[in-house]
Amino acid sequence: FAINLRGRGDPKLVGEDQNFFGNFSIDIPIKCVPSHSNQDLELHEIVTLIRNAKNKILSSIANASSEEIFSIVTQSLNQIREGYNDDEMDLYPTSSLCRFPLNESDFGWAEPIWVSRVNVPFQLFFLMDSKSGIEARVCLNGDDMIKLENDVDIVEFSSVLK
Repeated sequence: FAINLRGRGDPKLVGEDQNFFGNFSIDIPIKCVPSHSNQDLELHEIVTLIRNAKNKILSSIANASSEEIFSIVTQSLNQIREGYNDDEMDLYPTSSLCRFPLNESDFGWAEPIWVSRVNVPFQLFFLMDSKSGIEARVCLNGDDMIKLENDVDIVEFSSVLK
């Protein structure tokens, strides 16, 4: 789950100007293990996992030096890498890039009309702000994509672009 680090921590470390470009974010791994027998997590359980992981990271970087932040980011990336190498784990990278200033990027040609990430060769789900609301970018294998596209709740509350 991505956390934008701009505006967090010591201003001497992150700078007063928030208009710099680059990956000044941290991806935090969140492991979802159902606490009950039906193997499906409830939405409030997932929200709690995300909130707790995010708060833990934010409190650890609040007064951290650049070296400490680098260490925290490295540890997080190593945990994510371990998840990719664990054959016993189903891995579905999921994140929200909402509130990241992606739609405000200006490389000299004014603000972009549309911002997106490219499709990737693995299963992935993330949310992004768009000019008309929130976009969900979903990359799944064929069978899982068919299930998702036919899910009643998904169909009711979304439009699918192909």
